[in-house]
Amino acid sequence: MPAILNGDISLRFGNGRDKIRPIVFSHGLTAHTMNYSMLMIDLASYGYLVVQPNHLDKTCLGTSTKEGQPVVYTKADFYVKEMRTK
Repeated sequence: MPAILNGDISLRFGNGRDKIRPIVFSHGLTAHTMNYSMLMIDLASYGYLVVQPNHLDKTCLGTSTKEGQPVVYTKADFYVKEMRTK
């Protein structure tokens, strides 16, 4: 998904003309951020600051390491009672 790391803020927000409108979107249990990537791109195109974390507590289908390597969780990981109650 296209993203800019440490990018400059748009002048339309930096000069106070417009307010930054953040949206924090959680993908839900057993989903993944990529399931909603097109929706997030569309929201960003309207000027929203979109924050969409991928949960690292095994409540998603998988994630990736800082180096970009995929991490896939098994179905059993989703149903660990101790994890669900935290």
